[in-house]
Amino acid sequence: TQSILEATQKQTLNLASEHSLNENMSTYYYKDTVLEELEELGFYNNQYLNKGLNIYTSFNSEYQNTLNDIIKEKKIQGDLQCAFTVANPKTNQLQALIGGKDYANSQYNRAIHASRQIGSTAKPFLYYLALENGFNPSTRFLCEPTTFKLSNNTTYSPANFHQKYAYQEITLAQAIAVSDNIYAVKTHLFLGENTLVDTLKTCGLKENLAPNPSLALGASEINMLDYATAYTTLASNGYKRELYFINKIE
Repeated sequence: TQSILEATQKQTLNLASEHSLNENMSTYYYKDTVLEELEELGFYNNQYLNKGLNIYTSFNSEYQNTLNDIIKEKKIQGDLQCAFTVANPKTNQLQALIGGKDYANSQYNRAIHASRQIGSTAKPFLYYLALENGFNPSTRFLCEPTTFKLSNNTTYSPANFHQKYAYQEITLAQAIAVSDNIYAVKTHLFLGENTLVDTLKTCGLKENLAPNPSLALGASEINMLDYATAYTTLASNGYKRELYFINKIE
């Protein structure tokens, strides 16, 4: 009516100065990954969508909140990004995941779609392989600056962090404790460069890994989800199973 129109026009419109969501936006990275898995399982199509599907996942809000707290504490600045996965090696459930520091600004899921160099996190696989092939925690190699002459007549000269060397023999146990690069490359070349490639693939890695000296130091780029699979293989005493998000669908 005319009277309601006039009364409405005279009202003061109070606009919020800024709009904020209390919702945990990082959970959308997990949700997006669940939808990808749902599509892989054949349920993300018109036959099933909006038909009352109940999807039960392995999501753990406590773990997810812990990851968010870590991001806040680290105060990741500028163009730097991050990614996390949390998996239960007993069940192979993926219970929390973050694909970047801010879902509102970037929906790209780095935990699933990006590959990065793994660095010294490759060494536990190398030393597992060494123990399987006759090494023990007391096996020694000389730790000093070393140039390796390779079979293709090239050379490789790795360095320790901050150029720190023992200049004496060290044990395998000491080498993994201080992440010694010289010991790692000597072990890698002693066992054969293809041997570590085979072990990583046995543990669940799908990437094309190059059998070269730098693989012992994690120079290859690997997807985080695949790498989580490999580590859960170690943590579950050698049982390799695919990680998953969805427990059941009704």
